[in-house]
Amino acid sequence: LTTLFQNLHTILRIYFSLHSQELPEVFEDTMADWMGAFHTFLNYESAALEQAVAASDEESILTRVKAAICENVNVYIEKNEEEFQTYLQTFATDIW
Repeated sequence: LTTLFQNLHTILRIYFSLHSQELPEVFEDTMADWMGAFHTFLNYESAALEQAVAASDEESILTRVKAAICENVNVYIEKNEEEFQTYLQTFATDIW
């Protein structure tokens, strides 16, 4: 499970790099798919992923994945506020 979430974190970082400069049309066309996945992972809880770092001072991979999702959502809000309005309430609730 940890390896899967490490890979997910890498994918989220790549995704951020691809759309942080200028949002390509493909991201707008697939926004609903990405927002659904982001919503799912922001609400995901796993004791196994949290316990993996309980003894250390590092953030869990789950926390890092959620932080990367928040960074991606922030870019959507900044660059495509109008298109993101549909998802704003959902993510405001998820994040707070």
